Amino acid sequence: MNVGGDWYDVLPLADGTAALVIGDVQGHDAHASAVMGQLRVILRTCADAGMNPGSVLARANRVLADLDTGRFATCAYLVLDPSDGSLEGARAGHPHPLLVSPGTAGELQLAGGPPLGVMPHARYRTTRARLADGETLVLFTDGLVERKGADLDACIEQMRNELHHWMRDTEQKYGRSVGPEEVTDFLLREDGDPGRSDDIALLAVRRTG
Repeated sequence: MNVGGDWYDVLPLADGTAALVIGDVQGHDAHASAVMGQLRVILRTCADAGMNPGSVLARANRVLADLDTGRFATCAYLVLDPSDGSLEGARAGHPHPLLVSPGTAGELQLAGGPPLGVMPHARYRTTRARLADGETLVLFTDGLVERKGADLDACIEQMRNELHHWMRDTEQKYGRSVGPEEVTDFLLREDGDPGRSDDIALLAVRRTG
């Protein structure tokens, strides 16, 4: 079965913040999809309990290891306060999110640890940052950039450079900043290309001020 284990969630929290989650379970079959469902429940439960991102990933890691599914998963988990743009985030073997500002595309560097389900007692540090007015945070799984035989970091760097140049040219041409829908359309422009062999999850969030 050509079923994927990629997912994303946006979870409203009781204090007015929101948890932004993206992840990728190893494999392309029904088992990967089932593990994905289990992880989403675990992460939602931890989010509702008000745990910080590093603690959420540590708990999810221990539970996945105890379930002995034979699968691991990468994940990025962030909590965003829309009132002031403050962010807390942590990674478990997942690519850094993109931080897109008018005219430029960089990375939001998050402290990280190993993928979930690999080291039962791994710890995950939480990074604090801020999403400014007009900035867009883009979370993605590696299927967006991964190519057979190519280094993943090099593929991500190439994507960032291409996005940067496209944004610069588009903003100069039209005299305005590009919107999150335009950013995601550009990133997905090659979706369906046979060079892409993995499934994709993509989440873009802009603070509008």
